[in-house]
Amino acid sequence: MVTETPAVPVVVPAEVAPGRSIRPYAELEDKLKEIPPGSPDIMPSAQMFENVETLVSGLRGMAQQHDLFSDLLRTTDYMKIFASSIKKREDLQLRLVAQKEELEREFAAEREELEAEYQKQVDDTFIFGYRCCMKKNGIKRDVPSIPPGEEKKLHDKPAP
Repeated sequence: MVTETPAVPVVVPAEVAPGRSIRPYAELEDKLKEIPPGSPDIMPSAQMFENVETLVSGLRGMAQQHDLFSDLLRTTDYMKIFASSIKKREDLQLRLVAQKEELEREFAAEREELEAEYQKQVDDTFIFGYRCCMKKNGIKRDVPSIPPGEEKKLHDKPAP
């Protein structure tokens, strides 16, 4: 479809800023409805109005697409942040599990050392107690001292 340009140029007053219409949109629509269909003088203006209407509709659609795209970008950013926080949480959990296992190993080793030290103390206490008992009872040596004549008698004696 070929767009015709109007024969008469349209003059826009200087005091009207670009992007602002002289009349409100609804007023222009009412004026267009007053034009009888098929009028040859007004037809280019009506076609221009349809073109403007199509342009405005397209711009609105583009604005909506821009808003949707912005929302998608924001959603993508939120998803990246969420995924990053999940990854950080998983990494922290893995580090904590590894640290826990290391501490358990250290604790087990230290526990074994403490048990060995405790057993040594128990053994030392028993020996110390045994020696105290020997001293108390006048025993000077751990090995019994048998007089030379008595030793032969003990060897000759039958075992019970």
